[in-house]
Amino acid sequence: MNNISVPQFFKDFTGTIDDFRILIDNLSRGTADPEKYGNAEEQLRLLNELHNSFVGIHPTNANNSIQTADLGEWFYYNHRYYHMRGGGGGGGTQGTQGIRGIQGVQGVQGASGAGVIENAIEVSVNVGGYSVGDTINAGTDYETIMRKLFTTIIDVIATAPAPSKNFSNFPSTTVEVGTVKSFTLGVNWVDGYFVSADPNVYTNERFNELNHTSNGRLPAGCTQGTVTYTGRNISGNQVQNLIVGAETYEYTARVPWSQSTATPKKSNNEPSDVKINAGAKNLTSSFTGKYKYFWGFTQGRTAEPGVEPDYSDVITSQADLNDASKIIKLDGTGGAEWGWLNNVSNAATINSLNSNTHEPYTAHVIVIPTGFHIASAKTSTGVPIDHVDEVYVYTNSFAYTNGGTTTTYDVYIRHSLPSAGIEYKDIKINRNS
Repeated sequence: MNNISVPQFFKDFTGTIDDFRILIDNLSRGTADPEKYGNAEEQLRLLNELHNSFVGIHPTNANNSIQTADLGEWFYYNHRYYHMRGGGGGGGTQGTQGIRGIQGVQGVQGASGAGVIENAIEVSVNVGGYSVGDTINAGTDYETIMRKLFTTIIDVIATAPAPSKNFSNFPSTTVEVGTVKSFTLGVNWVDGYFVSADPNVYTNERFNELNHTSNGRLPAGCTQGTVTYTGRNISGNQVQNLIVGAETYEYTARVPWSQSTATPKKSNNEPSDVKINAGAKNLTSSFTGKYKYFWGFTQGRTAEPGVEPDYSDVITSQADLNDASKIIKLDGTGGAEWGWLNNVSNAATINSLNSNTHEPYTAHVIVIPTGFHIASAKTSTGVPIDHVDEVYVYTNSFAYTNGGTTTTYDVYIRHSLPSAGIEYKDIKINRNS
């Protein structure tokens, strides 16, 4: 029925008010049933005739029925009125009666049915579909005002784009000094979106219908701009063969985007003014290069009375740190304990070294890079130790290599006889000033 007339449209239409609303929306998009309403151009022409031909007053907007007994002659939808049973299909008299009805009701609406306001009204409260600051223009009919007062129009809310990092082979939080690192920076683009500001009223189903989308979300249509990358030794978005030093490395991908291009619909099918402005997000990751330090227990030694035992041959190489015959952990297993030295004045603290239960491994061992020193310690009862450098005695140094860096490490030992362990607490290691 490609050339359906307005009277024929109402004669043939059956369904609920919601069905009618959906049909009107589909006609506005040219997506209604082509077998009934023709191609897109013909559908828009029909819709225009509907908009221009019929004005009237529906007795109530609360009745979800188009039965004559319930609906009467006039149907109100989207600020327009549609005649539901006059005009055509029933003889010339009925058609004339329909046109006469139209003209008559138009007159009633202008004179006494709805009336119009003479002066503009500036809204000072949030009520119904009005917000503070809105202006109701002079000449607006009371019907329109009342319907807006008693109809809540739900707008949309926006969520900005959320690009995320895609940093390949990026180092973990802490990396040992000298380690050689190569990695690539990248981003995953995630567009922004619009959703109903109140899904309980403006439901996802209705939002999908009006915005031609799914899942209650309308993609914002923001476009990712050119990403810029910054950081040490970076070329483009890549870092190659970085030898990590004792410092913090920070890398950033700055992701810009354009203003949203989508125009979301409010619950009354009107375009929303909500937009997502052009913007950018900085995606940052960092890691810090740190030295390791080592501690544990070694076998106590005896010497002539009044002579300090010589421990200079105990830890003489990097490999000795893993030699169970030379150093053990606090739990008695082989090899040294280790931790990270922070790149600040107070670099690290050993809570306790207690060799009382590790005979004959009764002497304390602390191994730290040149440039750090043992600053203080306390006895087992918490008394500060005077001249800690005379208690933890420097014995020797060795070369320690990691990746592309060789560092000199110094060995300090607190002597204790093989049968007499000792406990010190709160042993602080500081960076040299």
